[in-house]
Amino acid sequence: MSLYTLPAEAWPRALGWLVPGENCTDLQFKICQRAWCDLGILEVPNGSNRGTRIDRYTLRSGLKPPQYWCAILVGAVYADCEIPVPVDYPSTDMWLPYMREGGAKAKFEVGDAILYGTKKDAKHIGIVVRVPELGLGQKYTLTVEGNRGFAGTDTNDGLGVGLGPVTRKDILGYVSPAALALG
Repeated sequence: MSLYTLPAEAWPRALGWLVPGENCTDLQFKICQRAWCDLGILEVPNGSNRGTRIDRYTLRSGLKPPQYWCAILVGAVYADCEIPVPVDYPSTDMWLPYMREGGAKAKFEVGDAILYGTKKDAKHIGIVVRVPELGLGQKYTLTVEGNRGFAGTDTNDGLGVGLGPVTRKDILGYVSPAALALG
């Protein structure tokens, strides 16, 4: 048995698909890079809405654990990127007034928050980290979401922070971080 060693290649920088100035802004890149840092966080125990980092985010939001924490995570990511967040950001409904016009049919961008639910009641929120590059034949939008079910399920069974395709049919709309930053 013999081994073959391939020549080393330069690793892509963090978030190799995003290039500030080419397909995103510096702010959008910063949001996605920050959101990426929480991938793989799991609730301990599963289904508890608890965990060391989750509890820290919850306490930072002014609430006592355990809490549903999808909006807490989005608020933490935005705040860490110096983007103002709604005063009661741990509640998904507090993000509704900041949605882009056009709701689910609005043009969205990387770094946007994505809201799910019914017309007047937001149930879940995440961050868009990849939009389709239609000219390349891509059709998937990818998000980073906390307190989500695995494989993009809409059960929000609170297992962790995952990267997944947007397959849900209950999208309400998108919140632009740039609009929040402008006040």
